[in-house]
Amino acid sequence: MDDRQRQIKEGAGLEESRLNVEFIEWLRTWGPRFLTIALIALVAYVGWIQYHRYHKGNTNKSFADYEALVTDPQVTPEALLEFAQGHSNTPGLVASARLMAADLFMNAVRTGVEPGSSPTPDGSYLETDLLTPARRDELLGKATAAFEQTLSQTSGKPGMELQAINALFGLAAIAETRADWKTAESRLNEAKAACEATRFDALAVVAAGRIARLPELQNPPRLYAQSELPKPPAPPEPVPVPEGPAPAPGDAPGADGTPPAETPPSDPGTNPPGAGEPGSSNPAPAGPAPSEPSPKEPAPSEPPATGQGEPPAGAPTSPPPGR
Repeated sequence: MDDRQRQIKEGAGLEESRLNVEFIEWLRTWGPRFLTIALIALVAYVGWIQYHRYHKGNTNKSFADYEALVTDPQVTPEALLEFAQGHSNTPGLVASARLMAADLFMNAVRTGVEPGSSPTPDGSYLETDLLTPARRDELLGKATAAFEQTLSQTSGKPGMELQAINALFGLAAIAETRADWKTAESRLNEAKAACEATRFDALAVVAAGRIARLPELQNPPRLYAQSELPKPPAPPEPVPVPEGPAPAPGDAPGADGTPPAETPPSDPGTNPPGAGEPGSSNPAPAGPAPSEPSPKEPAPSEPPATGQGEPPAGAPTSPPPGR
């Protein structure tokens, strides 16, 4: 009891009351601010989640649109360039679309017909589908712009090294088409260095091979006109077929080309039928011809048997008349 009385402090209740009042004042002053900060953080977190969902949905839609575009057999390079301009949120697809559009321009220059043109049923093209020299230069310019834009957007960016290398190869091909050999060699050297830096060894070998072929491309083989080509030899004249009787069935050669075996005559003393006749396949035998047999005299008729023995020689065979 005495200890408790000694622990009693004068004014302790007033001090505790003052601490509670200060805490309440602090909450009144800083509480709304903390609540506002917490609310802002929560709203920012929810907004970040919604943004990523929206971005993912747009990416999926971009891939679906790109897949439908490249699988269309009648796709045009203008449609691919339009897709690249409207889908900047997917830089990989944008670079691929521009590369494909540039390849279509280059293919049109190689074939000499407008991009997306279809041949007629006989395999020819309409006059309006054929490229003029001015149109050819225009398509080369569009392909160059697409390749250069792709190179500027992908060069030095991780994960897009292959698109940059393809753009360098395309620019080298355009320089070769324009017979700008120095630019072609420079672009191929850049492509080779990029392939070696990114460990695309197979593409580095391709670049080295194209560099080695540049002197050959500078001196292409001459194309001859139709009038300069030698005339083809005349076709051989047909061999006349000799006329004559058809061979007998037995005289036809065997399946292996050997002549048929001769059939021996049935009677050694007589010639086979048709022997010695003109056109016959059975020749006459060598040596003298056998003599013809003389006709035999008719044998006398024999009397009927009477049972009295044989008649004497010279006796008449019939009874005398009058008896």
